[in-house]
Amino acid sequence: MSRRAGVRHLGAPLVVAVAVTLALMFAGTARAATIAVHTPAQLQAAVAAGSPGDTINLDANIVYAVTASLDVGRNLTIQTDPAQLKIAGNRAASISGGVITGASALDPGGNLDIIVVGAPNTLTVHNVVFTGGLQPSNGAIVVNGPLPAGGNGGTLSIDHSLLSSNSTPGVDVKTGGQATVTNSTITQSNGFDGILLDGTGTFNEDTIANNGGNGIDNHGGGIASVNNTILSGNTAGNCFFAITAANGSGSHSDDSGTSCGPMITTGGASSTGTGAGFIAATATNNGGPTNTYAIPAGSVAVNNGTAPPTASTDQRGLIRDATPDIGAFELGAATPVAVDLTVTKIVVNTGGGTALPSDFTMTVTDTTTGTVLAPSPFPGSNAGTHVTIPAGDSWVVTESGAQTVNYTAGSSPGCTGSATANATASCTFTNTFIVGSCPQPPATTSANTCVTANVAATIIVTAPGNISFPALPVGGTSSPTAVPVNVKSNDPLGYQLNVTRTAFTGSPPDIPLSIGSGAVSFPQALDLPGGPIGPSPNPPGTPIPTSGPNLNIGHNTTAITPAAGDDWPFTFVLGPIPQISAGQHTSVVTFTAVAF
Repeated sequence: MSRRAGVRHLGAPLVVAVAVTLALMFAGTARAATIAVHTPAQLQAAVAAGSPGDTINLDANIVYAVTASLDVGRNLTIQTDPAQLKIAGNRAASISGGVITGASALDPGGNLDIIVVGAPNTLTVHNVVFTGGLQPSNGAIVVNGPLPAGGNGGTLSIDHSLLSSNSTPGVDVKTGGQATVTNSTITQSNGFDGILLDGTGTFNEDTIANNGGNGIDNHGGGIASVNNTILSGNTAGNCFFAITAANGSGSHSDDSGTSCGPMITTGGASSTGTGAGFIAATATNNGGPTNTYAIPAGSVAVNNGTAPPTASTDQRGLIRDATPDIGAFELGAATPVAVDLTVTKIVVNTGGGTALPSDFTMTVTDTTTGTVLAPSPFPGSNAGTHVTIPAGDSWVVTESGAQTVNYTAGSSPGCTGSATANATASCTFTNTFIVGSCPQPPATTSANTCVTANVAATIIVTAPGNISFPALPVGGTSSPTAVPVNVKSNDPLGYQLNVTRTAFTGSPPDIPLSIGSGAVSFPQALDLPGGPIGPSPNPPGTPIPTSGPNLNIGHNTTAITPAAGDDWPFTFVLGPIPQISAGQHTSVVTFTAVAF
């Protein structure tokens, strides 16, 4: 019964620079993604194939009754969608093994495990229920040891979760495997162990209770670190062997009997019994995403855990106090109160500006969940606009609007932050008019940036912020890609335009870059490398054959108004690309206009 049954901008006058980032993604590139799955079949497919580091988001309140064991063959995170869990009343998704007929390929022998972590991969789980596991199976969650060729075994990290009502052990950690279980409940493994531990297990702020076998079955040489954890009412004993210096460590835990030994109960208690004065009889909905065992005010578990930051919240995500309780449930835990962020817009129009705060559109983004927070987007206001930041989440405030090109923006520290405590925060965006700036870019260009060098002379360099090239095969050459870098000046002495770039990241560290002119209008002249700077124009389309890193490619000798100017787009040509490793390779090209 306790054995295996199935056997994650100017400042310096006269100089203006704009950077264009070139990003190449070569064939074979594999990048982690966040994958939303809504059905059991989608979950099975997302686990079976993808990129290392993928995050799978489950829908709240949904039971994913998978029909085959989920074999984890890459580093992977599975979680209930954090944004959905912030909606009042939503609860964690469940993964059920009750209808599994397809056995695990990573746990041979026909085993119908719910999920298996293969070596040397890491599975991270947040806010999920595992239930309905059936036989033959080695566990609802199985963590494999090393491959025959050696190396590391599988690794499981699970928190704020529930393993309940499984006709199989809750977690099976095989020899060489590792598992860390935090702020979770493992219960009602019907006739089986809560934890079958032949490898290494760390249990922090957990409740392991009322399983049909042992709470922690370390009969196979497993090493257990047990901290701030309740073990109660496990039929065959809370531990198979006592936790000692020879096979583990820990403290501040409660053992309803004596089988786990005095090491882990130092600071906690042993022989507590299983009565209602210790923990509730069953795990129920006590708030939060998953069911928990509540503890009463008189329980020996109250106030006897080690102090934060061991765990700042309990299984429900509620805030523990300065004297936390033992186990996954914190009696009297505080409901997180979101941060109240005030976003204020200040516009400084000295020198001729006319913009109002409302001409700027403000957006507050929750960078933890990737969502835009209400009432975003909203018009800027010098009276301030309030935005609620969910507790525990990080945020960033950004601005947009046609007037941004005419102003230098500055933001206070509170425009980014993390809601780590119940508090208020403030963000002030100050926009200062750029004296001599052009009111709007010329209609004939696709300019999106306007900058001044000084009051007497305006140099405007415009370009998009990011140019992405299509995926290329190894040894391939990119097609010419038009990059609208537009330059104009009202300085009678003109300007000289220089180009520099950083080497591409990756191996090899450089990729050939050539720059060809596009529509170059008179009196604009190109300064060919090694040649003189002069007023005579070159025909449109004259190529610049020299590759970087430094190119001197232009000079303007005619005064022009900010509203006119040259429409001078360049064409980048990258390649040919040598043998290069797969992946994303990045270089920054900077255009610097220098007035005389």
